[in-house]
Amino acid sequence: MARYTFNTLRIAGLSTLGLLLSCSLAGYALARWRFPLRRLWFYGLLATMMVPGHVTLIPTYVLFRKLGWLNTPNPLIIPFFFGSPFATFFFRQFFLSFPRELEDAATLDGAGALRTFRSIVVPVSKPAFVALGVLHFTGMWNGFFLPIIYLQRKEQWVLTQVIRSLLGRYDSPWGEIMAGVVLMTVPIVILYILVQRYFVQGITFGGIHG
Repeated sequence: MARYTFNTLRIAGLSTLGLLLSCSLAGYALARWRFPLRRLWFYGLLATMMVPGHVTLIPTYVLFRKLGWLNTPNPLIIPFFFGSPFATFFFRQFFLSFPRELEDAATLDGAGALRTFRSIVVPVSKPAFVALGVLHFTGMWNGFFLPIIYLQRKEQWVLTQVIRSLLGRYDSPWGEIMAGVVLMTVPIVILYILVQRYFVQGITFGGIHG
């Protein structure tokens, strides 16, 4: 179980890190920077949210197979380092409600765009990062559909695949299965308890401006 827990934690943790890094930068650019066709880029981003993920499943699978990523965690981690429509939209809405005076003060002190984002915007935007991070981490921790498609080797399995493998055709060890479900649930419950205050603030502020 230690191996499967590590596999699950690696996928959930690294994908969350990539999502927060890429989408926060993209959302900040859409909210603050002025560049050609900015509104068109934003509408295009919203349009991709209307496409069901199952529609792109087969071409995505073929792409990852040609890259040699099958039976590796890469399909579940690397794509999130290139952004997500919902997460980018979430950050954009949050940064639109961010007080511009703090950024202006940093600019007067000689800070560049990246330094302002790193030193001023990110610390104040902790609720948004925590809220989106918890949502994505929970989804990846409990994920089953994508792992069962891309991870066929047993040594690459995640916890949900292991629990599913315990189900038998005629008989199942329900005690072990329920114990596994409880062990999977406990870390998420603890996580929500620890970040509950930031989580509620991030969800609330993210939808104020729009």
